[in-house]
Amino acid sequence: MKFNLNYKNIVSELTPGFLRKDKFVNMLYAIIKGLQDLNDTFYQKTQDIYYYLKFNAQVIYLEKYLNDQYDPVFQRINISQGDYVTLNYLFNDVEAETPVYFSNKSEAATSIYYFNNVPVTGSYDFLVNVPYTLSSFADKIRASVLLFNLADKTFKVNFI
Repeated sequence: MKFNLNYKNIVSELTPGFLRKDKFVNMLYAIIKGLQDLNDTFYQKTQDIYYYLKFNAQVIYLEKYLNDQYDPVFQRINISQGDYVTLNYLFNDVEAETPVYFSNKSEAATSIYYFNNVPVTGSYDFLVNVPYTLSSFADKIRASVLLFNLADKTFKVNFI
């Protein structure tokens, strides 16, 4: 779609030849000045929306968006894997994994507790590594990541 219209050219082309005097054409330009400004604003907004729609939650696109917005010169913002808590899994004998042993209190072994309904805390799916010099943009960076973040993913903005 063509949103960027040049109203001066349109007025010049549609004005009959015998009316193309400087005063008359300048008056028409003054009349359409507000319309031209409105069209320029609309065109700029559509370009911003098209730019915004190029990005999604994929790491490479999210990094590019954050770097373009907050660190366009040095491009130092990056995304890394989050901290995962190692969990003990229960396996069947046929899976040939190293066994996990359970003990009684009388055996005086270290206890391992398993709960199904308690979420694991302290782990993040990904970390957004931001230079410390950009710490004044912390809330804006967090909001920008939330725009593209998937619903079940957790993240932490890490200032390095």
